[in-house]
Amino acid sequence: MMMLITTRILRNIVVMLLLAVPLTVTAQSPFALVMIDEASEAKYGGFPVDRALTAQVIDKLAAAGVRGVVLKFFYDAPSNTASDVALASAMSKTKVILQARIDDSEAKPNRLPDRFAITVPVGPVAVSGVSGWLPLPILSNRAHNVGFVDITSADRVPAFERLAERSYPSLTVAAISLALGDPVLNIVPGKQLRLGGKSISLDAQSQITLSASTFRGADNTAYFSFADVVEGKTSLSALHGKVVVIGYHGNQMPTVRTNAGAIKLHQAFWLGLNDAWKQIQ
Repeated sequence: MMMLITTRILRNIVVMLLLAVPLTVTAQSPFALVMIDEASEAKYGGFPVDRALTAQVIDKLAAAGVRGVVLKFFYDAPSNTASDVALASAMSKTKVILQARIDDSEAKPNRLPDRFAITVPVGPVAVSGVSGWLPLPILSNRAHNVGFVDITSADRVPAFERLAERSYPSLTVAAISLALGDPVLNIVPGKQLRLGGKSISLDAQSQITLSASTFRGADNTAYFSFADVVEGKTSLSALHGKVVVIGYHGNQMPTVRTNAGAIKLHQAFWLGLNDAWKQIQ
């Protein structure tokens, strides 16, 4: 009899706990973060690190079965040939998204492959221009996608940008699209962005408005150290199926002012990406 009563009590506790969970539980983030931190800089001689090292990290992530990689670096100018070739080779092993930005002072921009352009009706756009920092052809030809990273303020993320009459997704939208399996992207400027069966509202300038709490607790951002990944000092099994962002978290990284104080740019991108992901669920 005592066993029966105890069992009923435990069952009631479990039921109450389940009822206490909100019905709209946010899905686990499909993203993970690898950072070139101060320890990585010290080991590899400062930032930027050799692109051949980034190629090694991509190789290891691909072997771990990640869904893809987002590179938070501008590769618009060549480094040494061997390193660029190594990076391009690594990019053939998993889906890699490169970043770009608008800069009309760039006199000789690289050419973006036509396949990265998206169809967006005429309408408001927060950022546009005729030139910019665009990835090297040796890399963009191997890339899965290219996303633009210009922002108008810390709490807004453009859904897309226009470069010379063509539209391209922001890096945030490109990353979320990859996490969702690249469903059909539909943007109604100034109103809504839809990815397959999921949608998110846009402001009057076709931007995603981040939540007021996006940047709180930034100091607790968890990441894998770039150096640890290169040297195989950390297990990557938890990254299987994830979209992995590789960024920089050292002293040379500029900051952006947010409602939670000054935050390093790549960290702010990471927090904004996860907030946008929660909103589009």
